[in-house]
Amino acid sequence: MSDDIIESHIYASLNPGPRLLILGAVHGNEKCGTHAIRRVIQEIGDGKVAIEKGSVTFIPICNPRAYAADTRFIDRNLNRYLLPQENPDSYEARIGNILCPHLAACDVLLDLHSYHSGGKPFVFISQNNPTEYAYASCLGGAALLTGWQSAYAASGRDTAPADPNESVGTTEYVRLFGGYGVTMECGQHKDPASNEAAYGAIHRALAHLGLARLPVPEIEKTPLIEVKKVFYREKGGQFTKTWEHLDPVKKGDIIAHDDNGNPSIIPDDGFLILPHVDTVDGTEWFYWGQKK
Repeated sequence: MSDDIIESHIYASLNPGPRLLILGAVHGNEKCGTHAIRRVIQEIGDGKVAIEKGSVTFIPICNPRAYAADTRFIDRNLNRYLLPQENPDSYEARIGNILCPHLAACDVLLDLHSYHSGGKPFVFISQNNPTEYAYASCLGGAALLTGWQSAYAASGRDTAPADPNESVGTTEYVRLFGGYGVTMECGQHKDPASNEAAYGAIHRALAHLGLARLPVPEIEKTPLIEVKKVFYREKGGQFTKTWEHLDPVKKGDIIAHDDNGNPSIIPDDGFLILPHVDTVDGTEWFYWGQKK
């Protein structure tokens, strides 16, 4: 299929219900959502999954050129400045003009991603929506993560974009129109387990919203972890060991040293979040958070 075509599949019941939108490969090297979506589309075609009310729209590959090149994006991050543009100035802006009407029309969003460092699946959520919290809790992630804005504010750095629209991605755009949605990070980019996590999340979303009757296993209550601190890399350095996302940490644990031997020390018991081995000086190295 041409990389100038955005493929979508819509299954609409005659019975009223929520309108669910499920996205894969907003970033082209994050392919778990694509694999999972195609698997569920096949199940619908084979009669194994029936949409009994509402509707579900699948977009398996949101960024076709980046997907083909196995890279995050072509011209710019598709999940930033995601707004309609009268004169789109990049490949991703042209895609945005296709995606935005789908986002505006849905009631609920599931945006499936993967991440570089590896570890357990998790879900980004907002802090103020109980309905979104219940939805996010059903998806099978090991944790729900919130508190990013306050953590960045506490860092004392001016991290706000000059243009506030720069922070608008898929979930933010859905919320502009009264819907709600989450981004689920399903695991490491190349780990086959991330495909399974994405597939399970789709089934759970369909069941939770009542769109399809599916036997999904019960899960324990998903912990809500608030990001408390951002650790920046400043003078090179390295981690003290191979850390993974959501590793439990104790007060006083040394996570890394810079090239001068200065340690990065955990301030209290909690969890290590998104350690990034390959980051450059001046950017986020890892985060620390605690259960709410």
